[in-house]
Amino acid sequence: KGAVERIRHCALCNTFTELEVCEICTSGKRDKALLCVVETPADLLMMEQTQSYRGLYFVLMGKLSPLDGIGPRDIHLDRLVRRASDGVVREIILATNFTVEGEATAHYISEMVGDIKLTVTRIARGLPVGGELEHVDSGTLAQYFRRPRRGKKRGKPGEYHADEPVQPGNCPDHQQNEKQQQQQENCRVLKCEPEPAKHSDLLTERCQPVAYRFW
Repeated sequence: KGAVERIRHCALCNTFTELEVCEICTSGKRDKALLCVVETPADLLMMEQTQSYRGLYFVLMGKLSPLDGIGPRDIHLDRLVRRASDGVVREIILATNFTVEGEATAHYISEMVGDIKLTVTRIARGLPVGGELEHVDSGTLAQYFRRPRRGKKRGKPGEYHADEPVQPGNCPDHQQNEKQQQQQENCRVLKCEPEPAKHSDLLTERCQPVAYRFW
């Protein structure tokens, strides 16, 4: 009974704690410009186990579910907006579950903070480590093709990472391929023999960026 009486909600992130403000929120090693929104304290602990996120959290203690009578006030969205408007937070990471209710909650939050000058991002979805394509559901794979793929040149043709969008033709190999095609077209019009091709037909495929998704 004593433990139950000592448990309370953190004044900042709303998770369970025995203190007024939890240890994560009071840590000086945390990046206060990042705010990750999760559904439950268990989700917060799972994020902490990755040892790769160093920002702060806000725990909703639920998700929007009109059929169950759970609305915005029931998951403390008013407190979340006040937290996001404190002038310190620069990015909100929506880490709600990829369920119907979790997606609806993420969308609702992104709309609520739309008037605040913040960057709103969503955690990535995809294959688990060690997963195989034949065992993955089609919905997960379909999400990759529905979302814009991003990338950036690494220094070698065909190597990219997710920092800036790849526009058609910004790959050096792709530019050379277009130049070759234009030269062949000019030769066809002038009825002369084109120079031998210096690039394989797989060149276009090499120019397609690999989408590395980071949250």
